[in-house]
Amino acid sequence: MGKAGIWRLFTPSVDALVMALAVFLLASALPVAAAPPTTDSPAADPNLWLEEVDSPRALAWVRERNATTESQLKQGSEFEA
Repeated sequence: MGKAGIWRLFTPSVDALVMALAVFLLASALPVAAAPPTTDSPAADPNLWLEEVDSPRALAWVRERNATTESQLKQGSEFEA
């Protein structure tokens, strides 16, 4: 077996090593993702009050939206209440 024959024995290992090195270098070059914003305060999420589904304010908001939607649906011929 000549020099070319011996090199062929190591080629898969070299290819795997080159691939692993390329993946490592690409991964290390990627920026780190920022943490998602928190919604612990009203300043971070102005609609946080809607999470209190039993609160009078949230229920009133839902009633208003339902009335608007129902009014719009009743204008169409395919909605019968």
